[in-house]
Amino acid sequence: EALRRLSQPIAAGDLPRTLEPTPRLLAALGDPQARVPALVVAGSVGKGSACQGLAALLAAGGLRVGLYTSPHLHSFRERFAILEPHESPTWIAQAAFVELTGTLFAALDALSASFEHVYSTFEQATALGLLWFARRQVDLAVLEVGLGGRFDAVNAAPHELALITPIESEHQAMLGGSLESVAWHKAGVIPPNGTALTVPQAEVVMTALQAEAAAQSAQLVEVADAEALPIAAYDQLARRFPLTVPAPTMTISPLPGRLEVVEVGGKTIIIDGGHTPSAARRLWGAIKAHGAAEVCLVIGMLRDKAAGDFLRVFDQPSVRVILTTAPADRALTAAALAAQADFQHTQLEQIDSLEAALRRAFESPVDVIAISGSLRMAAAARE
Repeated sequence: EALRRLSQPIAAGDLPRTLEPTPRLLAALGDPQARVPALVVAGSVGKGSACQGLAALLAAGGLRVGLYTSPHLHSFRERFAILEPHESPTWIAQAAFVELTGTLFAALDALSASFEHVYSTFEQATALGLLWFARRQVDLAVLEVGLGGRFDAVNAAPHELALITPIESEHQAMLGGSLESVAWHKAGVIPPNGTALTVPQAEVVMTALQAEAAAQSAQLVEVADAEALPIAAYDQLARRFPLTVPAPTMTISPLPGRLEVVEVGGKTIIIDGGHTPSAARRLWGAIKAHGAAEVCLVIGMLRDKAAGDFLRVFDQPSVRVILTTAPADRALTAAALAAQADFQHTQLEQIDSLEAALRRAFESPVDVIAISGSLRMAAAARE
C-alpha cells in the first residue's frame, strides 16, 4: 500500500522546470538534507556504476555511506542502501520503508493545503532517501540523478562535489531535443564554488559544462575515463573526510543487469540494461569477445530513447534480432521499434510478448544470446 501511494505516473509535460517543489517537501520533513553531506552523480550512461563504485571505495576507506540510485531491478527498496566498512551493503528494511512513507505522506498532506503540486515517484523517493540517511546518520550520501540534473530532485541536496559521466542525446522529449539542451540540464548539478569531475565529453557538451562552471565559480576537472571517476572523487573527498589515502585497492564488481553474463542451458546469456548508442557499442564488444559465429539479441526499449541509433550498432552479419515490448508503461511496441530499425544485414523478427521472445531466442541454434534495451528488460530477463 505504501508503494502504491508512492508510485505516481508522470508525463514529459509534467516534469518540474524548477527545483522549488523538492525543498518545500524537505522543509516539511525537517530538512534532512541539511544533516547529510552529499555528492551528486549525473550523466547519460554509467551513473549507477560510478555511484556503486565510489560508495564501495568510501566504505572501504572507513565511511558510513548512504547510496541512492535508480531505477531498481527487482525491488523498489534497492534504491536505498547503506554501505559500512567491512560489511555488505544493506537495503532499507521493509518495516523502515513503510514507517518512513507514513512520515512522508503526512508531510505531503500538510503541504497540499498551501502548495499545489503532484509530487512524482522520484521526488517522493528522494525525500524519503534523504530522511532515512539523516536518521541513520550516514557520513556521506552518494545521490544518482534520475533525469537531467538541473531540476532533478537530488539537486536540491546541498553538495560541494558533482560527478559527470558521459553525456549523450537522450530523453529528447523531456530535455529539449538536442545534445546542447541535454548538456545544459546535466550541467546544472555543478555546485556553486564547488568542484565537478567529468570524463571527456563531446565538444558541445564540454562547452556547456565549462560555461556552467564559470557561472557558478566552480572548478571543472577532467579525468581520464569513467573508471577513473570514482578514484578521482575519492581523492577529492579525502581532503574533507578522514579517509584512507590513497584510495583502497579493490576490484569493483559489475552491477547486476549491466553486461552481466550467466550460463543457462548450455547457452551464454548477456544481460545489459543499456539503451544509448555507446551502451550498444559496449554490448557489441562484449558479444564479439565470446567469439560466437552467430548471436541472437532480444531488444525492448522505452519511447524516450534514440532507438534507431541504438539498433544500428547491431546491423551485422550473422546476427538475429528479436524486437519485443519491454515490460513498462512507456515501452515501444515491437512494431514501433521495428519502424525505427533500418537493418541491411540483420535477420529481424517481431514478437510482442517478452516471454515468447525469450523462448524463441532460447530455441534458436545460437550459443550466445543478449538481452538489452532497458533496465526493465534486464530485470525481466534475470527473473
